[in-house]
Amino acid sequence: MVAPDHVAWLEDTGEVIETLDGREAEIWVLQHADDPAILSAWATHYRQHYCRDEHLPDLVADMGLSNADFLTKIKFPDALAAPGPSTRAGDFGEILVADFIEYVLGYWCPRQGRFEDRENRNVPSNGADVIGFSFAGDEPSPDDELLVIESKAGFRPTTKNRLQRCL
Repeated sequence: MVAPDHVAWLEDTGEVIETLDGREAEIWVLQHADDPAILSAWATHYRQHYCRDEHLPDLVADMGLSNADFLTKIKFPDALAAPGPSTRAGDFGEILVADFIEYVLGYWCPRQGRFEDRENRNVPSNGADVIGFSFAGDEPSPDDELLVIESKAGFRPTTKNRLQRCL
């Protein structure tokens, strides 16, 4: 599968830190650019985690809303009322981490239903934030790998080290 263009904005800093439990963690940064085509494609990629384009016409017709109103009032976490903003930040982080795991590391990251099937748009989905599978071959193998990721993201700057706090 071809990586979306925004994935190229993920850059390895070359910095490796040691976590409190003695593990090594690479530091990657998102170096985005003011590129309207990539930003638009990225917005579509993000939006489709909540509602696939092929489902949108039927959902909008059933609700009597415009596409934009349906997405902002029904699907996306609220932009202003808590806990919507923190849910938005968390969702963004999960989707970006899944993109990294899938397109940079080469794992398969199933995502369908995680965001689109929520009962409450402002409440994060329960369970592991991101999972990824790497298969050694066509048959089950002890060399197959499973990644289970708990991601943390926020819109507000902080001096706290979120990676260390999560351990």
